[in-house]
Amino acid sequence: MDEPDKDGIDQWTHHERRTLLQIGDPRNPLTGMAPMPKLTTEEFARRFHYRKGSILSPWKDVGRDAEPTGDCQDFAWSVLCIETGGKLKALIAMLTLRAMIWRCWSPQNGVIPRHAALWLRGKGWIDSSVRQWRDGPKPHRLACPAGLPVVLAAGAAIWNAGHFSGWW
Repeated sequence: MDEPDKDGIDQWTHHERRTLLQIGDPRNPLTGMAPMPKLTTEEFARRFHYRKGSILSPWKDVGRDAEPTGDCQDFAWSVLCIETGGKLKALIAMLTLRAMIWRCWSPQNGVIPRHAALWLRGKGWIDSSVRQWRDGPKPHRLACPAGLPVVLAAGAAIWNAGHFSGWW
């Protein structure tokens, strides 16, 4: 351990055994634990393990798990949470159309679009099979947007149709 010089003495404190502890050392009572480094999309994509799931299962943010495991929906939602800085900001990004999770046909799918890919304004497309940002959704073909904005748009359309046609 480097010994402190006279100019940097305020960055050190003494432990109960009279050993010097640097700022950021978890045993240092002045600073406690050092802050966790921010998780990047690239690091998350490298650690993510794909597991087949259902298109009806709810999306999970597995970005902070020790060994992130999930399906393509979990991958897309987790990347969106990482990029925006949290679940609430991810929902706001989807509601303001700055991000969208799309249902896609992948080369492995049949008739039903089962794959999920994320589009984020300013970044492009990413999904669990091609884990890099790119300009288009290839090799997948887009089917329809998925998630909360679709439900809200459908609810608004039904509400407006009912309101203007005199249903309520």
